[in-house]
Amino acid sequence: MTTTQTSVVHDLGTLAHRLSHPARTPCVCEPPQVLADRPDGTVVRSGAI
Repeated sequence: MTTTQTSVVHDLGTLAHRLSHPARTPCVCEPPQVLADRPDGTVVRSGAI
């Protein structure tokens, strides 16, 4: 990934997290977890980016 792509992915992850938590509501999300580690090198994770 390029620096620009990494920045966009991070910003989208931050936006998604903020939209799923109303203002002044503490985050009670589970700790990040690896959901899939695929043979092609793709890794799927939950949690903040």
